[in-house]
Amino acid sequence: MSVGKTVISGERAKLNFTTSLNPDCTATGRIAARVIATPAHGSITIQNTTDYTNYLPSSQLYACNGKQSPGTVAFYLPDDSFVGTDRASIDYRFPNGVAQTVTFNIVVK
Repeated sequence: MSVGKTVISGERAKLNFTTSLNPDCTATGRIAARVIATPAHGSITIQNTTDYTNYLPSSQLYACNGKQSPGTVAFYLPDDSFVGTDRASIDYRFPNGVAQTVTFNIVVK
């Protein structure tokens, strides 16, 4: 999966929030995340935290958007004064055994 992000030079930016929820909005377990391709012009940090989800109204998890859920957040910090494009990939392992790799195509302005 590939995701495009635009960030501001010199500022830390949230790339995504990843969680795994049951229909009652409780967590299914902990997500393991690791950077598998580091950015050439910045750094990635991953934190276990809580945040708001953004499920579509058609999702059975839509009601979960109204409260914070546990998960992982990936942040990107561009190198000082860098402006241009960068790329990074993160491998996610979900409690149900599913693995997903997300590649972030980052534009730094």
